[in-house]
Amino acid sequence: MSNGRIAIREPDDPTAVLDQEEVVIESETRLRPRVRLAGADPDAMIEPVDEAPSGSAYGLPVRVGDGHDVALGATSDAMAAPGAAASAVAHLRRLTNDVAGLLAGGISLGASALRIGKVTVRNAADDADIDPLAEATFAAVAGTAADAAATAGSVGTLSAKLRYLTSALGTLLTTAAAQLTEATFAARVGEVQASPTANTILDRLKAIATAVGALATSIVLAAGENFIGKSAPPMTWITTQMTFTDTGVAKDAGDYCGTTTTPQAFANAVRVAGGKGRIGTITLLDGTTTAAAALELWLFHDTFTAPADNAAWAPSDVDMQKCVGVIPLDAARWYVSSNNKLYCADDIGIIFKCTGTDLYYALVARGVTPAWATGALFINLAIVQG
Repeated sequence: MSNGRIAIREPDDPTAVLDQEEVVIESETRLRPRVRLAGADPDAMIEPVDEAPSGSAYGLPVRVGDGHDVALGATSDAMAAPGAAASAVAHLRRLTNDVAGLLAGGISLGASALRIGKVTVRNAADDADIDPLAEATFAAVAGTAADAAATAGSVGTLSAKLRYLTSALGTLLTTAAAQLTEATFAARVGEVQASPTANTILDRLKAIATAVGALATSIVLAAGENFIGKSAPPMTWITTQMTFTDTGVAKDAGDYCGTTTTPQAFANAVRVAGGKGRIGTITLLDGTTTAAAALELWLFHDTFTAPADNAAWAPSDVDMQKCVGVIPLDAARWYVSSNNKLYCADDIGIIFKCTGTDLYYALVARGVTPAWATGALFINLAIVQG
């Protein structure tokens, strides 16, 4: 080796040489390369590992993670035994030898219960693996290509059942193709004409349409009234003209006023037989100017036996059971003019139900009445029909 010079330079100015000295290195002296590593503390340096012991062929040892040194060893180091302490070269010789043996002899699995890529099913009850079918069992279930076709509903392998299905499907397609020809289809559907062929689809549809049309024209309401779709109960205003058998004669208190034996009625007080109604308002128009008398209007849901006009009012018990209410007509509620007088009350509120559709009545005097002639007295009722 030759002598050399080492120049020490300023770190901040690499062109400036701080100091120079001549270092003489003997030719027999060997330089040891050293690498300094910075630790966590930037001012502290970590010294490298010392050179390998004398006799090593490769100089530096290797420091492993647990802090101890492992010698690289020499090319002549014998192959290490598995798990034994040895140099890195000895372990590498063991590794290359084992890999070469594997590649030369091939990799095979020994006979055991372990399987590569085994697919299992989990048992929900105990979370244990359920082994797949054994090969022999699978073959027995799947069958072979030579298995004869199974019959409908019989026991057989999957191959036998598939052969049956394909055969049945082929037969079905052949039959369908033969039956669904244009001529066959037309014969079953029928012709688009006034009278399609009997029993075809169009013929039957025509018969249904005819029957539905006849049914639609024959539907009637059981109640026999035209009040479909009304959102409120109808109201009617009914007027009756009093008829007197004993005409032109004043009646005394307690006497019946009207027709003898057969009573008068408010016709069609309800819409249908057995219907209901409610009386809201009553008015009486008296064409005379004679002083008004107190009266009573008795109402009955059916006809009754009336007494003679100007006779005492004395209904039987049977007739009284038909009475639905009495409207008192106070003499003080008459409104008098120079030509006539009017009675009006709008707080009646009597609810009734008729046997038929008419509401029968009897006018009874509770004082001496005017001498009414037929046509002199009118009675009006405003009825809300139920």
